Amino acid sequence: MSQSLADRIRGMAQYLDDPHVIAKTLGLEVSIVEGVLSGAIPDEALENYNIAKPAEIKIVEQKRFIRSRAIGVVTTNNYEGSLLTAYLAANLANQVSYDVALADFNELPVQPTLLNINNADDAASINFLFSEDDDFKEKGKYHPTIKNLSLFLGTTNITQNQVMSDEKIISLLVDIGTNYSVVFIDCPNTFRWKTVLPFMDFLIVAVDQSLIGLRRYALIYSYIDTLNVTDRASVVLVNDGQTNNVPAVDARKYIHMTGNLPVIGVLPYDTVVRKPENILKPGKYQAEINNILRQIFTDLPAEKKKGFLKTILTG
Repeated sequence: MSQSLADRIRGMAQYLDDPHVIAKTLGLEVSIVEGVLSGAIPDEALENYNIAKPAEIKIVEQKRFIRSRAIGVVTTNNYEGSLLTAYLAANLANQVSYDVALADFNELPVQPTLLNINNADDAASINFLFSEDDDFKEKGKYHPTIKNLSLFLGTTNITQNQVMSDEKIISLLVDIGTNYSVVFIDCPNTFRWKTVLPFMDFLIVAVDQSLIGLRRYALIYSYIDTLNVTDRASVVLVNDGQTNNVPAVDARKYIHMTGNLPVIGVLPYDTVVRKPENILKPGKYQAEINNILRQIFTDLPAEKKKGFLKTILTG
């Protein structure tokens, strides 16, 4: 059973005591949040609101506002999930004029390597969450070459990640969601999913096309179903074509039989994409990344078709 908007409001209220923050995060009027929490507004009154639907644009006093979208990535293969998060964030930021952020809550963060950031530079690390300051605005670090992309990189060691409080993580999620149009989250391992995933507007499960990956997907699906977040979840298959992996057509059948989440992309196995200098380089992997982005962000331009001569010359 999918989580209702009213349930999500009450869930956030367990960690946040300010209705204004909850309302701003969800793109709602404060009176609606207060009404749900007080019981004055019944759950049924909000049942037509589709929480999985991309953020709606509202016109208020002739100004155009858009609620930010938080997009989380979980995975059957830790590295592939981080790689997918980096490519999605970088390639979206490279195409749009609004601000995009990437937040890394992974216990084994590799985003500095994937995005070619100096590992010794701790300025962009979410270590600042250990301070008493609850205002995280402008704590992110702009990527040196990718326009519009701000980075909130992972903790500098595993112990710091483990002792970080859920309340601090939620506060950062709310703050980033308030200050950026789109936020990509390299999600932590399973012990924090109960905290983080209910805040996602869209959840991507990156599934390795190996037999082990498909087995892990079944376990992931079972768990996120208990968290009531499958209504906003989709699958991206990864490592298509790698030796001994299951063909994409068979992997799709398995996904269909195990919860039937929509498959929004099939990423080819390609060692070249692991080099940070190639993150914006055209190729089959990047083309599929852009195909995935166009399914999430329908305002992105359609793929440009190759001319006949270019097709012959480039394949």
